[in-house]
Amino acid sequence: MTWVVTFGRWIGLTLRRKLFPPSMAVLTFTASGGVRRFRLSDRDLFRWSLVCTFFLCLTLLSFALGIRGVIGRSRLATLEQQNQFLTTLLEDQAAQLAALKREIQRLHELESSLRSLSGVELPPHDPAALSQGGGIPSPATP
Repeated sequence: MTWVVTFGRWIGLTLRRKLFPPSMAVLTFTASGGVRRFRLSDRDLFRWSLVCTFFLCLTLLSFALGIRGVIGRSRLATLEQQNQFLTTLLEDQAAQLAALKREIQRLHELESSLRSLSGVELPPHDPAALSQGGGIPSPATP
């Protein structure tokens, strides 16, 4: 019975070595057309796989940062356009406000000239009176 187990282990080890060898054969082709063959041990293969994994991660990181930069620049361009639009809108509203102030000043001058022509006294400038009727005197009650 022990010889069956020993024989089974020998077959298992043989198959494992044939299917999964402890080293890897690498073929390289030279510029002159020659072929070189060498073996990499498991330790060297592990080291090279770590190096390749590191470089792959580094490449993915730089690619992600590049995409992030592109997105940031496009967002910045959009914000600059919105800022320019809001600036022109604010300038237009400031111009409208200045025109309204001139119109109010003209209406005050017209009101004062009409009051002077009709002989009605100008009320004192009181903000409370403006909120009650805009400076128009209320009719006298008997």
